[in-house]
Amino acid sequence: MPGIYPAGTQDTLQSLLESSGGLKDNSELTTIYLSFNPPPLASSAQKIDLNRAEIWLLVALPGIGEARASDIVSYRNQNGGFKNTLELMLIPGFSQSLYDQIKDMICVSETADIS
Repeated sequence: MPGIYPAGTQDTLQSLLESSGGLKDNSELTTIYLSFNPPPLASSAQKIDLNRAEIWLLVALPGIGEARASDIVSYRNQNGGFKNTLELMLIPGFSQSLYDQIKDMICVSETADIS
């Protein structure tokens, strides 16, 4: 089945063929076209928006459990959203070291659309 299939560094040609559904019984394996795109740059990783993220997504951040994620959402709701990421440290128990751990993974959007 022609298409796009993700591949990792450990994948083989056989594993790629299997992920596409395998060869048909009457297939002749004479030509295979492969195209590889370079992996995305680390700087292109999507950040978690503190003004829109739900608890389950905030929990994906290192050092953020359900209680801390809930505190982030409560702060956001009580204060009309975050104006910058540093506001996280206004939440009781949120330390500089925890902020430093996640600062490159988070962002804030405009607060006008907060629901």
